Amino acid sequence: MKYILKNLKNFFSDSKLVSVLIIASIFISAIVINFSYGIYQNYNIVLENEVSEGELIMSIIFLNKSDMQGEYVTQEMFMECVDEIASYSSELEEKISVITANALLDGCRFDFRFGVRDNEISISDDFVYNSRVNGMISGAYWGDMDERKGSNVALCYDYRLYDNLTPYLDSIMVDETTLIIDDKEYEIIGYQSWSIDGAMIPIRSIDNDTYMENSAIMFDRGITKPTYDRIAETFKNKLGDMVYILELPTLDRDSYYMYRTVIVIAALTSFISALNFMILYKYILSKRKKKTAIYRLCGMTSTKASFYNLIECLMITIPIYLAGTFLYDKIILPSISEYFPYMLNAYTDKLYGVLFGIYIGISFFVCAILVFCDNRKKILEQMKC
Repeated sequence: MKYILKNLKNFFSDSKLVSVLIIASIFISAIVINFSYGIYQNYNIVLENEVSEGELIMSIIFLNKSDMQGEYVTQEMFMECVDEIASYSSELEEKISVITANALLDGCRFDFRFGVRDNEISISDDFVYNSRVNGMISGAYWGDMDERKGSNVALCYDYRLYDNLTPYLDSIMVDETTLIIDDKEYEIIGYQSWSIDGAMIPIRSIDNDTYMENSAIMFDRGITKPTYDRIAETFKNKLGDMVYILELPTLDRDSYYMYRTVIVIAALTSFISALNFMILYKYILSKRKKKTAIYRLCGMTSTKASFYNLIECLMITIPIYLAGTFLYDKIILPSISEYFPYMLNAYTDKLYGVLFGIYIGISFFVCAILVFCDNRKKILEQMKC
C-alpha cells in the first residue's frame, strides 16, 4: 500500500496537468452517465404518458347557427371534409380507427360510425369487431361498397333482445325486414344495441342537406401535431367559422428526436470521457516504466506490478466518480428537474450503485488489459523507454 500511495503522491506532484485532466475526465463521466440515464427515463415516461392519457380522439364541433335559414353544416359539407381526409389518410403517422358523426333525421339523432381504407371511406373494422366482441351487433353488417355508395341498409335496434320497442322505432318500422327513415325505405340486415332510438345506417344514404351536429376522429395511438394540424386545416378551410376543433395535447415527434439525440450525445460523451481516462493513465504508466523495471529487477513479478497499477487506478477513479455523482444528485439534478419533470424520481440508491458498477467495471476491465499488456514487456524493453 505504501508503494501505491507513494506513486500517487509523486504523480499528483510531478504531473499536475495530467492529474487535473484525469480528475476532470472521471468527474465529467460521473455526471454524464447519471444524466444520460435520467433523460432516457424522462423520455420514456413522457412518451408513455402522452400515449396512455387518452389523447386518441380528435373532437370536431359544428357551430350551426340556424337550421331554418340553412346556416348549418350539412352532410354534403361534412363528407367533403371526410373525403379529403381519406385522400391523405395513408400519409398520416397514425391510423384512423373510427370516424363518428351525429345527424338529425325526422327530429331524431342518428349516430354514424365509419372508417377510411385505400383513400376512401369504408366501414370501420375496429368498430365492427369491438361491437361484435361486446355483443352489441348480431346478424350481418354492410360492406365497404355499401358505405361508399350509401346503400339503404340498416342495423335495427335489437328490441327482441331487450323487449323494448321505442316510440321512434315503432314509428319507422314497417315490418321485421323494413324501416322507413326520412321517407326512404331501408332493409334490416342485422341488429345492434348501440343506437337505442332506432337504427344505424350508412352516412351516405342520408340526404345531402341533412343537419349535422358533431363529429370525432379516433386514432390507433396518440395524435401527433402534424396529424392534428392537417385535419384541423381541412375542416377549417371547408367549414370556416362553422367548426371548432377541440384543442388537445399532441405528441411532438421533434421533441422525441431531441431526446434521442441528447441520449446518443450523452452516451458518446461518457464513452469518450472514459477512454480519455485510459489514455491519460497510459501516460502515467509510460512515465514509470524505468521505475517499474527496477522493481522487477529487485524481485517484483509482472502480475504484482499489474495488481498495484489496478489498485491505483481504482483509488483514483472511485472517490472522484463518487464526488461527481454527489454533485449531480445534490446540485445539478434539482436545478434541471424543472425542465425534465420525470427525472427527479428516476433515481434510487440502488440505481446509482448500478451505474457506478457499470462505469467502474468497464474502466477496470479496460485498465486491466492495458496494464497487463504493458507489464508483460521484458525488463530490458522497459528500461529503454
